[in-house]
Amino acid sequence: MPSLIKIFVKQRLWVKLLFFLFICISFFALFLTPFFQRNNLLNNNILQKKNILIRYKQLLDKKEEINQAYSQFFSSEPMQQGLDPLISALKELEGIAKKSGIKIIDIRQQATEAKGKYPQGLIEIMSEGRKEDYVKFIYELGDSCFLFGIKNFNLEAKENSPLLQGRFLISCIL
Repeated sequence: MPSLIKIFVKQRLWVKLLFFLFICISFFALFLTPFFQRNNLLNNNILQKKNILIRYKQLLDKKEEINQAYSQFFSSEPMQQGLDPLISALKELEGIAKKSGIKIIDIRQQATEAKGKYPQGLIEIMSEGRKEDYVKFIYELGDSCFLFGIKNFNLEAKENSPLLQGRFLISCIL
C-alpha cells in the first residue's frame, strides 16, 4: 500500500505540473502572443515611417537640384496672357522638334474638340529626320507641360537618303 500511495503522489505531481504547463501555454497563447504581434506590427510601422522621413529629408537636402531639374521641363517662353493656347502649343511643338533635330515640313491644326472638362486640339505634323531624332522627339513630347499625346504616326524611308519622313497626329490639351 505505501508504494501505491507513492505512485498516486507522483501522478498527482505530474498532473499538477501538466496543468500548470497547460495554464502557462494558454496564457501565453491567449494574452501575450497578441500583445507581441501588435508590438511587432507597431515597430514595423515605426520603421516604415522612419524610412519615409529619411527619404523626405534626403529630398529636402536636394531641393535646389530638384527645382533646377523641374524648371527644365517648362518651355523657355512662358505662355503669355491673352495668347491662344493652340498657338503656344504650336510654338512648343516647333521648339521640341528643333531641339530634337527634326525638320518640320508642314504643321496644321486639324480640329479642336471639347472632350470632358478641357478642350483638346489635334495637330498634324509632317517632318523629316533620323530615327534617333524621332525617338528623342517622342520622348520630349511626353515631357512637355502641354500634355501632348500621339494619336497616330507613320514613318517612311526616304528614297536615296538616310532620313525618314514622318507624319504625326498629335493631341494637345489646351
